[in-house]
Amino acid sequence: MKSINQVMEKLSLASLVALALFLFCSFSLSASHHILLALPGVYFFYRAVAEKKLKRFDRSSKCLLVLTVLLAGSILANWNEIARPWHFLFKIKYFVFGFLAIYAYQSSFEKKLSVKNLRFIIHLFLFSAAIASISGLIGYATGFNPLRMQTTTHASRASGMYGMTITYSFAAALLSAILMSALFRYKKVKKYCSINLLVFTLGITLLGLFFSFGRGAIFGLLLALPFIFVPKKLKLLVLCTVLLILSAFGYIYLNRIKAFGLGSFRDTKKVTLGRTVGKQSGAVRYAHLLATYYMVKEHPFFGVGFRNYESRIVPYKQKYKLGDPKWRAWKGHAHNNFLEVLGGAGLFAFIAFVGFHVFWLMDLYRRNDLFGDILIPFVIVYIGAGMFQSAIIDGETQFFLMAVFALSKLQWPPANKKNIV
Repeated sequence: MKSINQVMEKLSLASLVALALFLFCSFSLSASHHILLALPGVYFFYRAVAEKKLKRFDRSSKCLLVLTVLLAGSILANWNEIARPWHFLFKIKYFVFGFLAIYAYQSSFEKKLSVKNLRFIIHLFLFSAAIASISGLIGYATGFNPLRMQTTTHASRASGMYGMTITYSFAAALLSAILMSALFRYKKVKKYCSINLLVFTLGITLLGLFFSFGRGAIFGLLLALPFIFVPKKLKLLVLCTVLLILSAFGYIYLNRIKAFGLGSFRDTKKVTLGRTVGKQSGAVRYAHLLATYYMVKEHPFFGVGFRNYESRIVPYKQKYKLGDPKWRAWKGHAHNNFLEVLGGAGLFAFIAFVGFHVFWLMDLYRRNDLFGDILIPFVIVYIGAGMFQSAIIDGETQFFLMAVFALSKLQWPPANKKNIV
């Protein structure tokens, strides 16, 4: 049994190393994280059940499990309406692995992970993230991404090593929140990583984020700033302020008037902060909001099928004559995590999704330690930026989110040992 545990612990460590190396550099190679995590995840979860030690089955984990079941259920309920149902069902893996990783990481790392190994993983992650952003910035400046060895997907926007600029900007904002929060607490963090490397990676990532011109991602990071710099005793007040800000932006969004924005210096159109939202951007998103209402009205329990929102949006816009007629044939995802879940998987999935965020924040707030303080801004970015992007259907973002969620269930600091396994 001991030898099996050691093998599983090594696989868990290898899965984390693979994610640190490939998360920002290669989406396809990031799959090795799941491959390496599969056996230890199942093994340690089985042991936890057999030994009745599901102590980490907290409220946010319960919401994740319920959400996973309901997302899968929405696909099964709409099986005949989905062009590739098996493909969509397979994509539920991100949530499954996020849940299983809790037990793999808990059993493999908690009170065992050495400072030496933790520094190695963090340095590897920071270095690979910096290299990916540098390559993306070179691509933005020259039109050719040297690491991808091809022309950039978006000539006027930085996209790192990802194919989609919006996906890169979302991940860059999440990473920036962690790095800024860690840097603000550098006296406690310097034990676990080089401050020079942290500052360098943060600077490069912020540059990449800026030149990606991802308005939603930048908004999410701005939203998280108070949670980085404000003393913890004031965070409830800050939370109320944030809710008011979100309400204000919701009003702006619904009325399609103005929104903060950044555009590329290389665009033909002049774009400035506080610009009026164009007809395509504002009208399409507003039509999607209304279409979501009708999706839930007709399919309240399971929606139209998770990840099937994009395929069903055009029939709903045409049926209810939503938005500008010339844009009704334009299909796309909801551009909002919450609407994506609400329309795609129904009311109960939406409640579980909201609960996942709320209880995760509460868990981090109650930790009262370095790890909790660093990760609270990460969750705020995901919520804020998620108002403008359906990151829940982006594999790159889900790799990042689920790994951080699983790691947030560990109790730190790590053990003072030279080796973990």
